[in-house]
Amino acid sequence: MLSSLADLSGHLPRQTSRMRMVSIPIIVSLMHDDLDMRLREAAPSRGSSINGIAGSLDIPFETARRVVRRLIAAGWLVFSPTNAVMVGECPAALAWRATLADRVRSAGGDIDRTKIAPDHPIGQIACDLAAQMVMLDLLHLIAGLVRNFGYGYAEIFFLQYVCALSVRRLATDPGLAARLSFRENMLPDEYRDFIPIPRIANDLHMARSTIYRLVRECLDGGAIERDGNAIRPTAIFLASDAYAHSMDLIASRTATLMARAERHVCAQGCGVPPAAPMALRA
Repeated sequence: MLSSLADLSGHLPRQTSRMRMVSIPIIVSLMHDDLDMRLREAAPSRGSSINGIAGSLDIPFETARRVVRRLIAAGWLVFSPTNAVMVGECPAALAWRATLADRVRSAGGDIDRTKIAPDHPIGQIACDLAAQMVMLDLLHLIAGLVRNFGYGYAEIFFLQYVCALSVRRLATDPGLAARLSFRENMLPDEYRDFIPIPRIANDLHMARSTIYRLVRECLDGGAIERDGNAIRPTAIFLASDAYAHSMDLIASRTATLMARAERHVCAQGCGVPPAAPMALRA
C-alpha cells in the first residue's frame, strides 16, 4: 500500500515536484470518489470544490487551490462545466491506478499464505475496478490518519513508510507478530531495523532537504530515533495508542474491503449478487 504511494510520487508531474505531499492525498481522494461513483452508478463523479477538498483533507485553502491548478495544468485533474474539480484522463494517472489491482491481489495472496483465515481467501478479487477501489479506500484512510497523530500528511506518509520498512520482518512471521503485539509489548530493539535516510528519499522521490526536515520534526516529536544517517521508529511510538489504533483501522478495513470486493455487484455488470446490496465502501 505504501509502496503504491511512493510510486505515485514518482509519477507526479514536474510542476508539483515541491508539492508532492499535498498532491498525493488530493489525487487519491478524487480518484476514490470517481471510481466509487462508477462502480455504483456507472457514471463519473460530479467532482468536488476546492473548498471541499481543502476541508476534507485538512489542507489550507490557498495551498489546495495552488496544487489543484498545477495538477489541472499538467492534465491530471480537470474542471467540470460546473467548475468542480475532477480526475482527468492523464495516461500517467490512469497507468498508476491500473497497477493498484495487481498490488491488492498480491497483498491478499500474501495474507492468504499466512493461513490466518484459511476458509476465507481474500486474494482472488476478479474485478479490476473493485480491486483498485480497495487500494484507493485504504490510501484515503491513511490521509485521514492526520487526526490521530497531530502530524501533517507528509509526516504521516513518511512515518508509516519508515515503520513498515523497519519492522517488515514481523510481516513474514504471524506467530512472532502475535507475541510482539505493539499494543501489549515494547518491540525489542533487534526487531526495529535502522533505515538509511538516502534510501527513504530515493524510495519516496523526495528531495533530501524535505526528508531531513521530516526527520527533524519526527525526532522532535519522539516518533523516531537516529543513528548516524539512518533512522527507525521508537519503541514508545510503536506502542502508542495512536499507532496501535491506526494499525487496527488499516487491518480491519483491509479485511472488510477485500471480502466485500470479492462478492461485490458493480455497475460494470460483474460479480455475484449477494442477498442484499452491499456498499463497496466500508
